[in-house]
Amino acid sequence: RDRGDAGAAPAAETLVDACLERGLHRQADTHASQFSDLCGAGRLVEARLRHGEDTIRKVVKKQQFQLVEKVVAGVDRAARQNKDVEARRRVRAVALEVLAEASERALARDLRNTWAARDGVEVDLGFADTGDLAVLDAAARRAKYVQWDEVLPAVPELIDDATRLDAAVDELGAGPRAFDVEWSDRAGAALLQLATKEGAVILDVPRLCASREGCAALRRAFR
Repeated sequence: RDRGDAGAAPAAETLVDACLERGLHRQADTHASQFSDLCGAGRLVEARLRHGEDTIRKVVKKQQFQLVEKVVAGVDRAARQNKDVEARRRVRAVALEVLAEASERALARDLRNTWAARDGVEVDLGFADTGDLAVLDAAARRAKYVQWDEVLPAVPELIDDATRLDAAVDELGAGPRAFDVEWSDRAGAALLQLATKEGAVILDVPRLCASREGCAALRRAFR
Protein backbone atom coordinates (compact mmCIF):
# COMPACT_ATOMS: atom_id res chain seq x y z
CA ARG A 1 0.00 0.00 0.00
CA ASP A 2 0.99 3.62 -0.49
CA ARG A 3 1.97 5.29 2.80
CA GLY A 4 -0.77 7.86 2.24
CA ASP A 5 -3.41 5.16 1.90
CA ALA A 6 -5.91 5.06 4.77
CA GLY A 7 -5.20 1.37 5.30
CA ALA A 8 -1.41 1.70 5.36
CA ALA A 9 -1.11 2.30 9.11
CA PRO A 10 -3.38 -0.63 10.13
CA ALA A 11 -1.51 -2.89 7.70
CA ALA A 12 1.88 -1.94 9.19
CA GLU A 13 0.57 -2.39 12.72
CA THR A 14 -0.85 -5.82 11.86
CA LEU A 15 2.42 -6.89 10.24
CA VAL A 16 4.52 -5.96 13.28
CA ASP A 17 2.00 -7.41 15.75
CA ALA A 18 1.87 -10.70 13.83
CA CYS A 19 5.65 -11.03 13.96
CA LEU A 20 5.71 -10.29 17.69
CA GLU A 21 2.96 -12.84 18.41
CA ARG A 22 4.92 -15.53 16.53
CA GLY A 23 8.20 -14.76 18.27
CA LEU A 24 9.75 -13.38 15.08
CA HIS A 25 11.38 -10.53 16.94
CA ARG A 26 14.13 -9.73 14.44
CA GLN A 27 11.57 -9.45 11.63
CA ALA A 28 9.28 -7.38 13.87
CA ASP A 29 12.15 -5.00 14.54
CA THR A 30 12.95 -4.74 10.83
CA HIS A 31 9.35 -3.97 9.86
CA ALA A 32 8.78 -1.59 12.79
CA SER A 33 11.91 0.33 11.82
CA GLN A 34 10.90 0.47 8.17
CA PHE A 35 7.35 1.61 8.91
CA SER A 36 7.90 3.50 12.16
CA ASP A 37 5.91 6.45 10.83
CA LEU A 38 2.92 4.15 10.34
CA CYS A 39 3.00 1.65 13.20
CA GLY A 40 4.07 4.11 15.90
CA ALA A 41 6.99 4.57 18.26
CA GLY A 42 5.54 2.23 20.88
CA ARG A 43 5.61 -0.77 18.54
CA LEU A 44 9.12 0.09 17.42
CA VAL A 45 10.32 0.12 21.03
CA GLU A 46 8.63 -3.20 21.83
CA ALA A 47 10.01 -4.89 18.72
CA ARG A 48 13.51 -3.49 19.26
CA LEU A 49 13.42 -4.51 22.92
CA ARG A 50 12.40 -8.10 22.26
CA HIS A 51 14.91 -8.41 19.44
CA GLY A 52 17.55 -6.97 21.74
CA GLU A 53 16.77 -9.44 24.51
CA ASP A 54 17.10 -12.35 22.07
CA THR A 55 20.38 -10.98 20.74
CA ILE A 56 21.88 -10.47 24.21
CA ARG A 57 21.25 -14.11 25.04
CA LYS A 58 22.93 -15.21 21.82
CA VAL A 59 26.03 -13.02 22.08
CA VAL A 60 26.62 -13.87 25.75
CA LYS A 61 26.34 -17.57 24.94
CA LYS A 62 29.02 -17.02 22.27
CA GLN A 63 31.07 -14.95 24.76
CA GLN A 64 30.85 -11.92 22.46
CA PHE A 65 30.45 -9.65 25.47
CA GLN A 66 31.53 -6.51 23.61
CA LEU A 67 28.27 -6.67 21.62
CA VAL A 68 26.06 -6.29 24.70
CA GLU A 69 26.67 -2.53 24.78
CA LYS A 70 25.82 -2.29 21.07
CA VAL A 71 22.47 -4.02 21.62
CA VAL A 72 21.62 -1.80 24.59
CA ALA A 73 22.48 1.30 22.55
CA GLY A 74 20.11 0.14 19.80
CA VAL A 75 17.24 -0.17 22.26
CA ASP A 76 18.12 3.23 23.71
CA ARG A 77 17.84 4.89 20.29
CA ALA A 78 14.33 3.56 19.80
CA ALA A 79 13.26 4.20 23.40
CA ARG A 80 14.37 7.83 23.38
CA GLN A 81 11.95 8.56 20.53
CA ASN A 82 9.10 7.49 22.78
CA LYS A 83 10.72 8.62 26.05
CA ASP A 84 10.36 5.02 27.23
CA VAL A 85 12.60 4.85 30.28
CA GLU A 86 11.18 1.48 31.30
CA ALA A 87 12.36 -0.16 28.08
CA ARG A 88 15.87 1.17 28.69
CA ARG A 89 15.81 -0.30 32.19
CA ARG A 90 14.38 -3.60 30.97
CA VAL A 91 17.06 -4.29 28.35
CA ARG A 92 19.77 -3.56 30.92
CA ALA A 93 18.11 -5.81 33.49
CA VAL A 94 18.02 -8.66 30.97
CA ALA A 95 21.69 -8.10 30.11
CA LEU A 96 22.70 -8.21 33.78
CA GLU A 97 20.65 -11.35 34.39
CA VAL A 98 22.09 -13.19 31.38
CA LEU A 99 25.67 -12.19 32.24
CA ALA A 100 25.19 -13.33 35.83
CA GLU A 101 23.88 -16.70 34.62
CA ALA A 102 27.03 -17.02 32.50
CA SER A 103 29.22 -16.41 35.59
CA GLU A 104 30.20 -12.94 34.34
CA ARG A 105 28.99 -11.03 37.39
CA ALA A 106 32.06 -8.79 37.58
CA LEU A 107 31.41 -7.64 34.01
CA ALA A 108 27.70 -7.18 34.79
CA ARG A 109 28.57 -4.98 37.77
CA ASP A 110 30.95 -2.85 35.68
CA LEU A 111 28.31 -2.37 32.98
CA ARG A 112 25.65 -1.50 35.55
CA ASN A 113 27.93 1.18 37.01
CA THR A 114 28.75 2.53 33.54
CA TRP A 115 25.10 2.72 32.54
CA ALA A 116 24.22 4.55 35.75
CA ALA A 117 27.03 7.11 35.41
CA ARG A 118 27.00 7.60 31.65
CA ASP A 119 23.37 7.01 30.68
CA GLY A 120 21.57 7.91 33.89
CA VAL A 121 19.75 4.56 33.92
CA GLU A 122 19.70 2.81 37.30
CA VAL A 123 19.13 -0.96 37.38
CA ASP A 124 19.22 -3.39 40.30
CA LEU A 125 22.23 -5.67 40.07
CA GLY A 126 20.24 -8.77 40.98
CA PHE A 127 23.01 -10.41 43.01
CA ALA A 128 25.28 -9.65 45.95
CA ASP A 129 28.13 -7.30 45.06
CA THR A 130 31.39 -8.40 46.65
CA GLY A 131 34.97 -7.38 46.02
CA ASP A 132 35.98 -10.85 44.86
CA LEU A 133 33.37 -11.30 42.12
CA ALA A 134 36.01 -11.90 39.44
CA VAL A 135 37.53 -14.71 41.48
CA LEU A 136 34.12 -16.22 42.19
CA ASP A 137 33.18 -15.99 38.51
CA ALA A 138 36.38 -17.75 37.45
CA ALA A 139 35.73 -20.55 39.93
CA ALA A 140 32.14 -20.93 38.75
CA ARG A 141 33.21 -21.11 35.09
CA ARG A 142 35.87 -23.66 35.94
CA ALA A 143 33.31 -25.82 37.72
CA LYS A 144 30.85 -25.55 34.82
CA TYR A 145 33.12 -26.00 31.78
CA VAL A 146 35.87 -28.47 30.92
CA GLN A 147 39.23 -26.75 31.27
CA TRP A 148 42.23 -27.13 28.97
CA ASP A 149 44.49 -28.26 31.81
CA GLU A 150 41.98 -30.95 32.75
CA VAL A 151 42.28 -32.52 29.29
CA LEU A 152 46.04 -32.11 28.93
CA PRO A 153 48.32 -31.97 31.97
CA ALA A 154 50.21 -28.97 30.55
CA VAL A 155 49.98 -26.52 27.68
CA PRO A 156 51.96 -28.03 24.75
CA GLU A 157 55.41 -26.52 24.31
CA LEU A 158 56.13 -24.57 21.13
CA ILE A 159 58.76 -26.51 19.15
CA ASP A 160 61.01 -24.68 16.71
CA ASP A 161 64.02 -26.93 16.06
CA ALA A 162 64.51 -30.32 14.39
CA THR A 163 65.99 -32.20 17.36
CA ARG A 164 63.14 -31.32 19.71
CA LEU A 165 60.59 -32.08 17.00
CA ASP A 166 61.95 -35.59 16.44
CA ALA A 167 61.92 -36.26 20.17
CA ALA A 168 58.38 -34.88 20.59
CA VAL A 169 57.03 -36.98 17.71
CA ASP A 170 58.58 -40.11 19.26
CA GLU A 171 56.83 -39.29 22.54
CA LEU A 172 53.48 -39.01 20.75
CA GLY A 173 53.80 -42.65 19.84
CA ALA A 174 52.41 -44.59 16.91
CA GLY A 175 48.85 -44.60 15.71
CA PRO A 176 46.52 -42.07 14.10
CA ARG A 177 47.53 -38.43 14.35
CA ALA A 178 45.27 -35.41 14.10
CA PHE A 179 46.53 -32.03 13.02
CA ASP A 180 45.31 -28.44 12.99
CA VAL A 181 46.87 -25.49 11.16
CA GLU A 182 46.82 -21.78 11.97
CA TRP A 183 47.59 -19.76 8.85
CA SER A 184 49.80 -16.70 8.70
CA ASP A 185 48.77 -13.34 7.27
CA ARG A 186 51.53 -14.05 4.78
CA ALA A 187 51.62 -17.16 2.59
CA GLY A 188 51.92 -20.44 4.44
CA ALA A 189 51.21 -21.94 7.83
CA ALA A 190 52.18 -20.22 11.08
CA LEU A 191 51.48 -22.94 13.65
CA LEU A 192 50.85 -26.66 13.31
CA GLN A 193 49.41 -28.81 16.06
CA LEU A 194 49.95 -32.56 16.01
CA ALA A 195 47.99 -34.71 18.43
CA THR A 196 47.40 -38.33 19.38
CA LYS A 197 45.64 -39.93 22.32
CA GLU A 198 48.91 -39.59 24.21
CA GLY A 199 49.33 -35.82 23.90
CA ALA A 200 49.91 -32.91 21.55
CA VAL A 201 52.73 -30.71 20.25
CA ILE A 202 52.64 -27.27 18.64
CA LEU A 203 55.15 -26.51 15.91
CA ASP A 204 56.54 -23.15 14.83
CA VAL A 205 56.38 -23.83 11.09
CA PRO A 206 58.27 -20.76 9.78
CA ARG A 207 61.19 -21.37 12.17
CA LEU A 208 61.36 -25.05 11.31
CA CYS A 209 61.17 -24.37 7.58
CA ALA A 210 64.04 -21.90 7.85
CA SER A 211 66.53 -24.80 7.92
CA ARG A 212 66.97 -28.03 5.96
CA GLU A 213 67.02 -30.00 9.19
CA GLY A 214 63.71 -28.48 10.26
CA CYS A 215 62.06 -29.22 6.90
CA ALA A 216 63.27 -32.82 7.08
CA ALA A 217 61.93 -33.17 10.63
CA LEU A 218 58.53 -31.88 9.52
CA ARG A 219 58.41 -34.47 6.73
CA ARG A 220 59.35 -37.23 9.17
CA ALA A 221 56.55 -36.17 11.50
CA PHE A 222 53.97 -37.12 8.86
CA ARG A 223 55.39 -40.53 7.98
